[in-house]
Amino acid sequence: MTIAARPRGLPKLEQSSRHGSSGFRSDIQGLRAVAVGLVLVFHAGAPFLPGGFVGVDVFFVISGFLITGLLMKEIETRGSISLANFYARRIKRILPAASAVILAAGVMTVALLPRTRWDEIGWQMLGSATYSVNWVLADSVNYLNSEVPPGPLQHFWTLAVEEQFYLFWPLVLIVLASFARPWSRKQSRRDRSAIRATRWQILTGMTVAVLTAASLAWSVYYTPLNPGPAYFITTTRLWELGLGATVAIFAFALGGIPRLVGRPLGWAGLLAILAAGTFYSVETPFPGAAALLPTLGAAAVIVAGLNGHDRHGAAGLLSLRPLTWIGDRSYSLYLWHWPLIVMATFLLDGLSVLEGTLIIVASTVPALISYRYIELPFQRHTAVRDNALRVLQIGGVMMGLTVLASVSLLVVPKLAATNQVDAILDKPLLGAELLAIDPAVGVARDKVGAFVPTAIEAKDDTPALYADGCHQEVMAEEIVPCVYGETDSDFTIAVVGDSHAAHWVPAVVRLANDNGWRVETYTKSSCPLISTVIMFGEGTEPFLPCSAWNAKMMSHLTGPDGPDFVLMSGTEYVAYSGAPVDGFAIGPIDEGYASTWRSLRAERVPFAFLEDTPRSGIDTPECVSANADHLTRCATSRDKSLLNGSVDQLKASTRSGERLINLNERICPDDPCAAVIGRVLVYRDSHHLTATYARSLAPALGEKLRTFPSIPFVAGP
Repeated sequence: MTIAARPRGLPKLEQSSRHGSSGFRSDIQGLRAVAVGLVLVFHAGAPFLPGGFVGVDVFFVISGFLITGLLMKEIETRGSISLANFYARRIKRILPAASAVILAAGVMTVALLPRTRWDEIGWQMLGSATYSVNWVLADSVNYLNSEVPPGPLQHFWTLAVEEQFYLFWPLVLIVLASFARPWSRKQSRRDRSAIRATRWQILTGMTVAVLTAASLAWSVYYTPLNPGPAYFITTTRLWELGLGATVAIFAFALGGIPRLVGRPLGWAGLLAILAAGTFYSVETPFPGAAALLPTLGAAAVIVAGLNGHDRHGAAGLLSLRPLTWIGDRSYSLYLWHWPLIVMATFLLDGLSVLEGTLIIVASTVPALISYRYIELPFQRHTAVRDNALRVLQIGGVMMGLTVLASVSLLVVPKLAATNQVDAILDKPLLGAELLAIDPAVGVARDKVGAFVPTAIEAKDDTPALYADGCHQEVMAEEIVPCVYGETDSDFTIAVVGDSHAAHWVPAVVRLANDNGWRVETYTKSSCPLISTVIMFGEGTEPFLPCSAWNAKMMSHLTGPDGPDFVLMSGTEYVAYSGAPVDGFAIGPIDEGYASTWRSLRAERVPFAFLEDTPRSGIDTPECVSANADHLTRCATSRDKSLLNGSVDQLKASTRSGERLINLNERICPDDPCAAVIGRVLVYRDSHHLTATYARSLAPALGEKLRTFPSIPFVAGP
């Protein structure tokens, strides 16, 4: 969210009337106020603006318009662009305040947040310092991180998108300018440096049209396919900046629209932005086609204010001093509010709307200080005003400091760890194995000494199938197996289901290695093996990718290449009860399980179902990190922990007559359920077992599987 227009007290920007207004656009500053207001109110949790996130899209359009207008004016007056001067201006405008926020976020993280958050925030700091954090966030948006709370620098993704645009867009315009000059060698050097207006307009117009159309098409295609990454990546957002650039390029023509058209256009644009903020929500697939409403609205407001029309209609409203005052400070307001929201959310265990509003109000204090003592002085000081090289050097120092702080946050916790991991792993018995001979290790205690994995390492203590790329994400429909154990074995056991089936894989692989089995895994996020249609999360639509995956899965399991034994599990789900879906059954969860089991039995496929594991209900590693000497605070009541998917699974067992495998006494042996058992951390989040603890459950699982005659064991218990 770059501020490119003039803040109060600075010289006016000189923009050609061909590419914007003839001077400072007060209506654009007011539009900035609207955009930042939408974002702030949305982050405060106000229910009346569930789509306030569209404010950042408005900023993208504004930025594309202003930056392109300035670059084109420079090319038309000088024949080219001074990249050093351009990047120096960007550094002066963006880097000082951004660096202050990055460093402040690092300090707040160390002072207030548990060490389990430091690694994630360290990577976000590094991405923010190098203006690549949008790609860091896109890469980290997956099922494994679905419960990780937002970091204090997550909002820097918008700056990253803009800076990446600024990196290549001037270069594109320089290349286009070289083709727009007269090509005759007989002309003087001065004449050859001139720009042919018609050719220039055609080249730039065609280029921005192609880039904008391509990015928009990709955004429309990719957003429903992979909504998490699509929200952050540059390629799905480039068209929004391109839309603003298009207005700048064709300002010479758009500025000629009559006031009779311009005024309604401005009002319609402003209403479109507010409508998106009011009627969109986090459930709206975004950006995609939905982003057209606020971005076209922003473009309409900008067009309506061209050529001196910025004092009339909607532009006149946006030019009112209260709005322009906020617009002048919108960059600092945007930068500072989010870290405070994140910290307060952690400290208060969530925020009410009132609390969120108070935090937003409080964030104006550091924002105004930053604006007055960091932003303005750095732009005004004579040492940097006309010295691009010095600005670039200072910018390098600032970036170096933030990178160093980021690396420190990533490295120091690991170097300072005092756990005795190696010594623990050398012990003959851990976790559930130690519990089997010493039930006392299952009692919740405040202090348990060192344990594995450490709280910092827990989130990465996952089954190998995640790293091996065969656990399917939410929207995937293909069946992609991983193979472990004795790959050439005559006996194959398949682990099938959702992530609660996946977290049993370490135990199954350990048994496979001991008994010469081949293990195939077929797992998919939020999708158990079930014949009835379910819903994903808190949605109301049928989760059809899961149903399609299930159909393929059943065909494989019952086909000639199917496994010799199927081991299933799953967590809690809500059945879809809406209109019929062609090709898929509608019904309760327990009937869906029972029907699946009957189908496997009819096809003579041996199977077993592992009853759902207890849920801790809290982020266990984070709690353990914050309460190292009071681990009983991280224990949860057994009754609460067993509020899981087992209710429907037990009903299905009654319906079908199939027995379930229940190992919950080895996971929650006492009341309350301990976070650490037998020197092993039980959960890697609020409901998934750590791979280390799951591996320790292998002997207990083996005891249950020995009762199935179709499974060959090579040794006694």
